[in-house]
Amino acid sequence: METRYLLGHTIKLFEASGDYDLIELCIPAHTSGPPRHLHKSFSEFIIVIEGELEVLRAETVKVLKAGEFVDIPVRTVHTFNNISDSQCKLFSIHHPKGFAEFFKKFGIPVEEPGALERSLNPSIAEEIIKTADDFDMEIKL
Repeated sequence: METRYLLGHTIKLFEASGDYDLIELCIPAHTSGPPRHLHKSFSEFIIVIEGELEVLRAETVKVLKAGEFVDIPVRTVHTFNNISDSQCKLFSIHHPKGFAEFFKKFGIPVEEPGALERSLNPSIAEEIIKTADDFDMEIKL
């Protein structure tokens, strides 16, 4: 398992034996998630482990609590935000395997000096938007 920071989120990447990526995200209170986007060939399954998560899936917004989940099919516009007063922890599963490369590219290893602060640099978000297609994403601003 490796742990990184990305845009203020703590990301844990787990080794998976199957054809999927397993990622744990810890999102601080009142923190936005990614811009609205879709994956052209990945499906995504999100289950909330702790706290609450506001999720947009297609045109529907729903608040998920611990134990609740959302299934996001390929080519479905989605995003999520932590609008609560406490941290939200979730598992995100992408199928097929491959999307973890996005987090490896843009996430900053937690052991590097100033990693959390550096993960908040606006240039990272700009680079993500510019290279989204390289990671099977289409940004929907």
